[in-house]
Amino acid sequence: MLPFDVIDHILSFLQWERVALTSCSEADPLLSRIAERHFYARITVEEQIAPSSEPYTFDQYQLYKRLHDNPHIAKYVRDLTVLVSPASRMPSITGQPTKQKMSIHLILPMLPLLERIALACPSGYVHWTHLPEKFQQAFMDCLRLPTIRELSLSGIDFPISSFDR
Repeated sequence: MLPFDVIDHILSFLQWERVALTSCSEADPLLSRIAERHFYARITVEEQIAPSSEPYTFDQYQLYKRLHDNPHIAKYVRDLTVLVSPASRMPSITGQPTKQKMSIHLILPMLPLLERIALACPSGYVHWTHLPEKFQQAFMDCLRLPTIRELSLSGIDFPISSFDR
């Protein structure tokens, strides 16, 4: 058997090839444990998931539940893409999240090792101030993480003055 570091390095190249990574993880229990962190290194969260969504694309509730039930996964997430719609309805809530009421602002603090965060509106454009305040605050807190190296904004009217807060 190859050393752990070598296997881990090889599997890191498969982050973009989910089918191959899945095959490797199913081949051996040890490979499954090593592959898990590569599965979650790059994830996407959407307000709602279409039936044909990519692997490791979650709706807000699914991702919250996955991280809540498996807290060790949070340390694997390095690249997070948040997809919003022009009529974003990401609710700002208090109390226990439910499938009907969920917001990404509860998820972002669970991801302390993010290196890249992307915020995109693939079907149009949304102004930053139209997103819930709790989300704005959580997103800005993520940008202050010492691990963050890259920010991507697409379809978002993001005022640079937001960094002054």
